[in-house]
Amino acid sequence: MTNKNENLFDQLGVEVTFDDVEVGHTYPLYGMITQIFETKRGAVLELNHSIKLTVEFDKKTRQEDVERLKIRAFEPGIFVSEIEWTHPNIGGSCKQIVFGKPQTHHA
Repeated sequence: MTNKNENLFDQLGVEVTFDDVEVGHTYPLYGMITQIFETKRGAVLELNHSIKLTVEFDKKTRQEDVERLKIRAFEPGIFVSEIEWTHPNIGGSCKQIVFGKPQTHHA
């Protein structure tokens, strides 16, 4: 990491760590959607081929929201989630999703 990035992390009070997650706690999980399963209330997202997160949407916009996630699948994002289980893989309830600017692809 460059000195410029280190200063930015210090200014924002952001820190990158690796640790075990605990059930009942909320964490920002970084990754990408590798699979989407639609449900009556929203979707179940698979992140990084292993983490399962449920996402609930407003009944009126559910289909639009699921389509929006399908478009952004395989783009990195932050998934703020409450952990509900840790075995055999991590899973829980996603409260907020943050993506960066949409990627532009040129052929």
